[in-house]
Amino acid sequence: MKDREPIKALPPVCDPVNLAIPVRFLSRAGAGSGGRGEKVEFGEMKPKDARQQEEYVRSLFAFLASRYDFVSSALSLTRTKHWRRFAAAKSGLKPGGHALDVGCGTGLFTFELARIVGSTGRVVGLDSCPEMLARAREKCARTPFRDAVEFLEGTAVELPFPDGSFDCAATAFTLHTVPDLEKTLSEMIRVVRPGGRVVNLELARPRIPGLKQVYSFYLGRVMPFTGRILKRLRVGPPGFLEYFARALQELPDQQEMQGLFSRLGLVDVRCYELDGGIAAVQVGVKVESGARGRDQHCGACNGAGVQGSKTI
Repeated sequence: MKDREPIKALPPVCDPVNLAIPVRFLSRAGAGSGGRGEKVEFGEMKPKDARQQEEYVRSLFAFLASRYDFVSSALSLTRTKHWRRFAAAKSGLKPGGHALDVGCGTGLFTFELARIVGSTGRVVGLDSCPEMLARAREKCARTPFRDAVEFLEGTAVELPFPDGSFDCAATAFTLHTVPDLEKTLSEMIRVVRPGGRVVNLELARPRIPGLKQVYSFYLGRVMPFTGRILKRLRVGPPGFLEYFARALQELPDQQEMQGLFSRLGLVDVRCYELDGGIAAVQVGVKVESGARGRDQHCGACNGAGVQGSKTI
């Protein structure tokens, strides 16, 4: 691969929101509360517009930043590590490549991408929460990827990069938190070069009888119960797991997400269900100039390192 200039972020398109505001969402109902100052939990509040949701999610993750890795691993029974590695393997990246991790959080997926591109490549992790980025930078300094990784603050719906900057734009466990799903995906497509890939790893909805019911019970009962325990242990803000459970239920399922990838212009779109459909990875290729689209992929998958994975 030819040497390329370092990726440079564009100037911000709007004034940043004041980020030091978690108290607003922990103590007040916000818009429509009449200024009464009622106590409101994260899970009880529905952000009313895109800007409010961004502020809401940023505040929530600021609260969780120091414990996020533990909570994520515990809730998935440590499976997220394997899912991230599988998704990174589907990125099409090679040594020396350039990748973007949208909603990078504490950098776990960023490091998986960096493992592939190596010291001659470049991975940019972008997130809207400074506290999560601070954790990511701390961890990165202790890894062999520190010279290949850069963490930047920014929003998923307005990526601060020129068109065609990356070989791959990927995201893991982020799309259920964004204020505008289609705009986020469109931005990821924009910053990928023709022939590059867009990758999404997200919790999904199992379709296997029995597992489907167990998963619904987990989202509806186990996650809220776990949230109450974590609240008592002061691991997270009250109601945050209820918020995540609701956001996941409102997100398009893996088949709908696969269709959205195609509708937005990606080709050779594939969806891999992991561990019986508990999680899924969608992969699409940005069309080359003048290329014709191809059908979505269906058929058996060889697993590629995650037991029980298949394409739909």
